[in-house]
Amino acid sequence: MDSAHEKLLEKLEDFEADLEVEEILKKVKVELLLDQGVTEFGELLEEERKRFRQAARQPRQPRQPRQHEPPTCESIGPWVIIPN
Repeated sequence: MDSAHEKLLEKLEDFEADLEVEEILKKVKVELLLDQGVTEFGELLEEERKRFRQAARQPRQPRQPRQHEPPTCESIGPWVIIPN
């Protein structure tokens, strides 16, 4: 009978510890929801996600080849010989 009471007492202590952990988790969740920094960070992530989605929907324009100036003696330097 004594061991049955000890087992019951252990179960009760475990149950109380679980309740304490659950209460702490609830408090932490509430604190995180009320934390302005976390809220702002979430809003920034959501805005960035919207921008990426919008950019993905827009058709991309093909790249235009760059127009380079023809090389001159001044731009290349005196060590390069340009054939005539």
